[in-house]
Amino acid sequence: MKVTFAILVSTIIGMVLFVLLRLGAFKDVHVTEMEAGPFFQVYQKHLGPYHLIVPKMEEIEVWLKKNQFDCPMTFGEYIDDPKQVDEDRLQSFAGCIVPKDMSHEKMSGKMPEHFLFRELPRRNYVTATFQCAQSIATYKVYPTAFRFFEERKNK
Repeated sequence: MKVTFAILVSTIIGMVLFVLLRLGAFKDVHVTEMEAGPFFQVYQKHLGPYHLIVPKMEEIEVWLKKNQFDCPMTFGEYIDDPKQVDEDRLQSFAGCIVPKDMSHEKMSGKMPEHFLFRELPRRNYVTATFQCAQSIATYKVYPTAFRFFEERKNK
C-alpha cells in the first residue's frame, strides 16, 4: 500500500513539474531599459484580471494571420498595479507588435472595430521578455518588472 501511494504521489509531482516546465515556469524574465522604436501595434483594450488577457492577444494573432499580416511578437501592457486596483478594474492592452511596413492606412477599413492601431515613438522603454505560455506570463513578468522599478527607484 505504501509503495502504491509513493508511486502515485511521485507520478503526480512528476506530471505537475512536467507541465510547469512545458509552460516555461522555470525560465527567467529579462527586464531591460533601452532606446527602441518606433513600434506599430494592433491591440485591444482589456478591463479585468490580467491573466484573462490571453484570448484578446490570440484573437488579434488569428485575425492578422487570416488577413496575411505578420505578428512577430505579442505584447501585454499592464496599466494598473494589482496591489492597488480591484481585479475587475485592472486596465491593460493586448496585441501584436507589427512590422513597420504595416501602416494604419494599410490596415484601415480591414480591422474589426474593436481593434486599435497605434505608433509608439522611438524613446527609452523598459521591456520584459519572457519565452513562455501567455497563461503564466503575468504571474512571472509583473513581479519581476515591479522589482526592477523598485531597485531603480532606490538608486
